Amino acid sequence: MRNPESTVEGRVLVVDDDAGVRGLVRAVLRSDGMQVDEAHDGAAAVEKLSRAAYDCIVLDLMMPNHDGLELLQQIEVARPAVKRVVVITASSEAVISRVPVAIVETKLRKPFDIMDLRAAVARCVSHSHGAETRSH
Repeated sequence: MRNPESTVEGRVLVVDDDAGVRGLVRAVLRSDGMQVDEAHDGAAAVEKLSRAAYDCIVLDLMMPNHDGLELLQQIEVARPAVKRVVVITASSEAVISRVPVAIVETKLRKPFDIMDLRAAVARCVSHSHGAETRSH
């Protein structure tokens, strides 16, 4: 069932080492009409980002093999087409405070509210589509 408040379709990459979290986020966002790809760590995300463009990345911070902070730094430098990121994390405030804010739409603490996630991803996708419209 599609969320009636979701009006923008987009492509989202979910990056989290917890398969249960990835599955939940995938199911919620697909029900909102989003196309969703998944990566189990930052290294897998880098590979996906090299092959496709995404309107939004939903990103966990603490992962093996290239954590979320490293991925955010790499995105800022190497993938300027990725405009917005939603951080989902159970990390400490000290770790969260190191998140670069330029491309981060919002930071959601695990366990996060599904409606907050939906709203944040919708803002990212709308921002991305609005940027495309202005550039054409």
